[in-house]
Amino acid sequence: MPLTLPQKIEAIRQACIAANKSILDLKMGCKVFMGDDTQEPCIVTIGNPYEVTIQRKVSNPWNRDDTSDLLEIIGRDILLSDVMAAIGRKYGDDGFATSWIVHGSCLANNGRCYWNLLRPSLDDQEEATVNLIYEILCTME
Repeated sequence: MPLTLPQKIEAIRQACIAANKSILDLKMGCKVFMGDDTQEPCIVTIGNPYEVTIQRKVSNPWNRDDTSDLLEIIGRDILLSDVMAAIGRKYGDDGFATSWIVHGSCLANNGRCYWNLLRPSLDDQEEATVNLIYEILCTME
């Protein structure tokens, strides 16, 4: 059974995290899953306005009643630089060959691949682009 688009995005995300652990750093832009017995679990973004305390609590500095346990670190959005770093890591590259791998794969895919720079997150890219990145990062040897 073929993978769905969200499953492919998650596989790419995991490959990028393996190449760059700082994606999971608890700093501005990092998404976390928070919740406890009194609050329904939800995803929030650090710095918007949430912050993580030393006690691993997620709190809203403007509303101290809006505080919960940190359940999981999701990480920041996956960007083009993360994808290129993961491709470079997979193929043992310093950067030059990565561009040729991507260029050659785009040509083999009838040129149907581009990264929309106005929407920098992997989640916002076209399906053809995600499919190609998935092929390069998760299926090609």
